[in-house]
Amino acid sequence: MRLYQIMQPSQLWSPLVREEISFESKGVEAIPQYVYVDIHGAEIAELRRYIEELQERLERLEKQKISQIFQIQFLDSKKLRLKQPISVSLIYSSDNNLWVVDNPELNIYGEGEDENQAIDDFKQVLEETYFGLKKDKENLGPELKKKWSILSKIIEEI
Repeated sequence: MRLYQIMQPSQLWSPLVREEISFESKGVEAIPQYVYVDIHGAEIAELRRYIEELQERLERLEKQKISQIFQIQFLDSKKLRLKQPISVSLIYSSDNNLWVVDNPELNIYGEGEDENQAIDDFKQVLEETYFGLKKDKENLGPELKKKWSILSKIIEEI
């Protein structure tokens, strides 16, 4: 004799009634198709409050870290050094969980899983851009000439 456990709600979102029925004794072999979860109204309300608190915390964090402007003083490079600091913005992108360091004037950015990785990536991209533009400085278009002009004023080779 097999016993199957059947759960039936007495009403929507109310405690469940558990019945054990022997189908074989009735000549029927069946397995229940539905299983209902026992969630009380108070538990739902508590979960909603918890979710709202998490959303508020996330919004506060995003506002705090949405954009910070600071200056990079050093490149940490063996080939280049900054003649003057370069202003960048630090932005947290919650869409892809990445930090982005950006300089719109140069149209250069770096990204990383934390602030330090994003800053390091920005410095690397800045160095690569400098040497890439230097290599082709005779054949640059107007936008890239402008970028090279800015870079050659703020960066010097060691």
